[in-house]
Amino acid sequence: GASEEDYEHALGKAREAFLQWRTWPAPKRGEVVRQIGEALRAHKADLGKLVSYEMGKSYQEGLGEVQEMIDICDFAVGLSRQLHGLTMHSERPEHRMYEQWHPYGVVGIITAFNFPVAVWSWNSMLAWVCGDTCLWKPSEKTPLCSIACQHIVQQVFQRNDVPEGVSTIVNGGRSVGEWIANDGRIPLVSATGSIR
Repeated sequence: GASEEDYEHALGKAREAFLQWRTWPAPKRGEVVRQIGEALRAHKADLGKLVSYEMGKSYQEGLGEVQEMIDICDFAVGLSRQLHGLTMHSERPEHRMYEQWHPYGVVGIITAFNFPVAVWSWNSMLAWVCGDTCLWKPSEKTPLCSIACQHIVQQVFQRNDVPEGVSTIVNGGRSVGEWIANDGRIPLVSATGSIR
């Protein structure tokens, strides 16, 4: 598993990338996510097979999980053009109020073995269109699935000059999950799995 130094390095990259990624227009971030969906379509059979082998699902269930990843990409692309706030009249004359949404920063994602790739994608695709970066701690039982996903994503990111660190992974056990859950530099954590 990852050392604390590995964790700090990955988190540092994610925090640094956030400063640039958040400035990209949401539709441009959505275009990157659209391309990730296309890459997942191209690798659906292989990734579905890996999910099946590593997690123990049937091949059809593995394909279904990859399809969920593709579907959330499509959904997130649509959202990338709907990230708007409200403009309201104020009680004060000649004044208006408005709300504006801002990205959080680094989103920590802790996933379980039984859905080794879908839960990560539900979180990361939405975080990315919103301008957040992601630090993923996959189940220690399915590290190959996480590495395969990262490889697919990085190919798309490199073609689009996405800052290094928008997607980071820290493979390991319980200690990595505790580091993420207890780190004040990570404003949002999505955790699925055991309470241990």
